[in-house]
Amino acid sequence: MKMKKNIEMSPQARKYLSNVISLIRRKALYGTEVDWDQIEGMSYALANGAVRPSDTFLALKYVASKLGDEGHSRFFAETEFLNSFNQKVSQVSSSAKLIDNGIGYINIPGFASVSASERHKFANSIADQINSLGKMHPFGWIVDLRENEGGAMWPMLAGLSSLIGDGKVGAFWSPSAAPAEWKIKNGTVFLARSEQEEMQEYEDIHDKVPIPKNTPIAVLIGSNTISSGEAVAISFIGKENVKLFGEETAGYSTAVNIYRIAFGGCLLLTETIFSDRNGKIYGGKIRPDYSINSENPDDLEKKDEVIQAAINWLTKVRQQ
Repeated sequence: MKMKKNIEMSPQARKYLSNVISLIRRKALYGTEVDWDQIEGMSYALANGAVRPSDTFLALKYVASKLGDEGHSRFFAETEFLNSFNQKVSQVSSSAKLIDNGIGYINIPGFASVSASERHKFANSIADQINSLGKMHPFGWIVDLRENEGGAMWPMLAGLSSLIGDGKVGAFWSPSAAPAEWKIKNGTVFLARSEQEEMQEYEDIHDKVPIPKNTPIAVLIGSNTISSGEAVAISFIGKENVKLFGEETAGYSTAVNIYRIAFGGCLLLTETIFSDRNGKIYGGKIRPDYSINSENPDDLEKKDEVIQAAINWLTKVRQQ
């Protein structure tokens, strides 16, 4: 479908559309696997009559939806993006408690914010709750990610760092570059693109109550564990005495890069795939070690079969 020459569009709008599509073609994770003749033809048709660059946004939303990544890539107007990624800790917060006579339970929801201060608050709210429970010396932990629909992964990893542990805990993988490793050191999360280069992503977690190194941890996942929620689950995979319980995740274990584009555009573009600390590459659904269906009822201790299975496993490990 080649119709670009027949489309009426101002030179400025045409150049803008062409430049953003060129960026997407160069960077998109699955960009070599899609039909660009069809995608470009339809995008130019949708932009017919465009005068301003912003008049091409609908066309660019279409392009972003056709990149073979299950809709993980998206194009926004800047105002739409800011409205979608402006959560505050007061609106969405984690919860924690001691259950079943000695197990630390913490629920980590999704959290989407571009505010550095709100991300900082969210990370430390998680760390503070772990610290409070840690003083009670739980013999095991449950990290519940079943309603974590994604957002900002760095504050989640930083907040959970005392449970995840130090060292390499995952990576961004692509077929065209060396993996960029997620590393944790004393509550600070780094993105390491090489042995010599470490880029700090998040820091300043409060003093932590030490968690014994091999304390068993059950991580709960499900169909609402999405994107950054899947990244958090992956950060635990491969750690000694860790098992995943529940159902398969949503299947968005890929990373998007954010591009703030001129004239009020914002592109979230899928460019890499998550891999775990042992180098296993994902990109789709994460499967639990113990598959259990659950409706996730309100009475967590009495009715939630996933939590009960986790409690049973933690108790068994303790008795060994």
